[in-house]
Amino acid sequence: MTRPPWDGVLSGAPGEPFRDYATRVERLAFANLRLDIAHLTEFDRLYDELVARGEDHEDVRDERIPYWSELWPCAIAMADHLANEPGLVAGKQVLELGCGAGLAGIAASALGARVLFTDYLGDALAFAGHNWRLNFRETPETCLLDWREPDPELAAEVVLAADIAYEPRAFEPILAALPRLVKPGGQVLLSEENRYFAREFLDALLSLGRDASQEVARVKYRGVTSRVNLVWIAF
Repeated sequence: MTRPPWDGVLSGAPGEPFRDYATRVERLAFANLRLDIAHLTEFDRLYDELVARGEDHEDVRDERIPYWSELWPCAIAMADHLANEPGLVAGKQVLELGCGAGLAGIAASALGARVLFTDYLGDALAFAGHNWRLNFRETPETCLLDWREPDPELAAEVVLAADIAYEPRAFEPILAALPRLVKPGGQVLLSEENRYFAREFLDALLSLGRDASQEVARVKYRGVTSRVNLVWIAF
């Protein structure tokens, strides 16, 4: 597998920046995979800290809400899908876009992929790195990436995007970014939690590649069953 141009732009996530926050580690089972994934249990505290920065702060203006601190059904559905279809990622160069807690990328790595975690928030990359170290000894590969300004030098054979389509303002940038972040002949796997306002986005997404398919997964987590759309696109 060719390493450049990734080499030189990657860094290991910091140590343990969340030691002052309450966390919960869950062991998740997917086919033959067993993964330990932490999430913070103090979302309200993180949100209050964001708001306290003031309405003129860049983080507040850009609505950098700490969704990365939670474990979401879309990530669970994607990890389960990969575990049951390991050939999608095994032996491939994989970029996780908007990685959050990193579950999808961690599952891909456990299945034999070389994974680059990307997010536009440093805290998300640090937390994904924390979860990585719950499962592997190696240093995680991470890179700050804003999908509004995608770097085609980071293009991978497979792009994983779990629950990034949660705001209409993101739809156009995501549709523009994905073709730039996947190599020719590559694939994108995106999961979305059946939001009514995302229907047109999914239709546009399915038309991006040379081939595409969609299926529905049902995820039961914390006593709630969610309907998750899994979209696969070949470029």
